[in-house]
Amino acid sequence: VFIDGTQLSTTPNAIYQIPTYTSTATTSDVYQCFVLPSGLWTQHHITALEVVPGNRSIVHHVLVFQDSTGNCRALDNATPEIGYTNFGGVGGNGAKLIGSWVPGATPYVLPAGMSVPLAANADFVLQIHYPAGTAGLQDSTKINVFWADDDTPNRTVNIERVLSHNNATLQNGPLYIPANTVRTFVEQFTLPDGFDVSLLAVNPHMHLIGRKIKVFALSPGNPDTIPLINIPDWDFHWQGSYFFRHPIKLVGGSTLYAVAEYDNTLDNPNNPNFPLKDILAGEATTNEMMLVYFFFTTYQTSDETIDL
Repeated sequence: VFIDGTQLSTTPNAIYQIPTYTSTATTSDVYQCFVLPSGLWTQHHITALEVVPGNRSIVHHVLVFQDSTGNCRALDNATPEIGYTNFGGVGGNGAKLIGSWVPGATPYVLPAGMSVPLAANADFVLQIHYPAGTAGLQDSTKINVFWADDDTPNRTVNIERVLSHNNATLQNGPLYIPANTVRTFVEQFTLPDGFDVSLLAVNPHMHLIGRKIKVFALSPGNPDTIPLINIPDWDFHWQGSYFFRHPIKLVGGSTLYAVAEYDNTLDNPNNPNFPLKDILAGEATTNEMMLVYFFFTTYQTSDETIDL
């Protein structure tokens, strides 16, 4: 069932909406960043967040950040148009990812007693990807934000890009898929000793050349893998954050792995190029990415019994 609007039945504490924006993406993609002051003068605790695209036909994806440094606001003030363009992130050091939307995504709702902290006087910053060919079409994306009472003790949930093609976690990089080749890449990251975590959700991300991806973990001294997600037939147009039925405990010293296959041949029905082209890492749809985001919190006894 496709809902044209909110997917949640309760009323949000606040709604933040970008001004009506006309895409300028003619022959190349545009990543437009919109700064929306929260108007909250004390720290709040976000328990649920929903992105509602204003125009699903042109909104490729949305990344939601919070910024309490003022850097993103300064970038916005330095440009005459609505928002500002920035390729890769939002351009402001200190901005922290707190949510996202891609086709197929649903709102995230955290368990009771858990939240993502929102700093006092922070700005919401929405980076919206408008694909080439959408110039002249309009969008007015919004976010619905829910928070707990300020005096409610909450456990902090982190949303982090732990595995990424552009840091040291990629073991056999660079992420480069020559024309007419199939390549498999591996990423891994080891948790610090003594740092036990509860994983709530996982969000793998690739583009059109990606064909399959699986994410798992290994605990120290245990040869059995801990399966986290396996997508044997990747669909770029249907992705999101996948919550586990129950939190998964990972003890300190455990290693997270991602294994992804990329098919840059004519056997890949999603290959956008004919004739075939070499594929490099990048944020454009015709580039490739290998990212895995994790929702996690510090482990507490019996977390495994929480119903997500």
